[in-house]
Amino acid sequence: MTDDTFLITRLKCGDEKAYKFIFENYYVLMCRVAMAILHDHHEAEDTAFSVICRMYERRDSLNIRSSLRSYLLTSVRNRALNRIRDTHTDTGELTRVLIDNVPDFTIPSSEIIGKELEKEIDDAINKLSPQTRTVFLMSRVQGKSYKDISRLLGISVDTVKYHMKKALATLRKALDKIP
Repeated sequence: MTDDTFLITRLKCGDEKAYKFIFENYYVLMCRVAMAILHDHHEAEDTAFSVICRMYERRDSLNIRSSLRSYLLTSVRNRALNRIRDTHTDTGELTRVLIDNVPDFTIPSSEIIGKELEKEIDDAINKLSPQTRTVFLMSRVQGKSYKDISRLLGISVDTVKYHMKKALATLRKALDKIP
């Protein structure tokens, strides 16, 4: 269930598995983006969770025009900035806080590298074998260590390394074909 169109359709239908997939695959990354802005672990988790809940509440009118990843990261960034705005009433103080707290990497990747490149990357990831894709996503999207992945999947650390090497080689080969 990694195809964005299918996943978004399932989200609109209120499919609990789709929301569970988002939580398992994007929540940690969303927390990191919020943490970079808010500098408060509890607030960051609350912000990421509220974005996912809000998606569920508004599932009937959900209109995602970019990749799901880009949509989620933009939403969590905006929600975090709104939290800062709501706690600072002085305009000068708010400006200083925003300048100090918004890191460059919160800009969605689709705006930086373009939608076509992001689609090529997503396509390449989707073509990986299920085990290799799972290991890759756990490492690169969820930020899990090889040791954690090994423990969670019941495979050796060497097998995790093998799958990561295989995934990265496949992605490199796919990206080399892009002009």
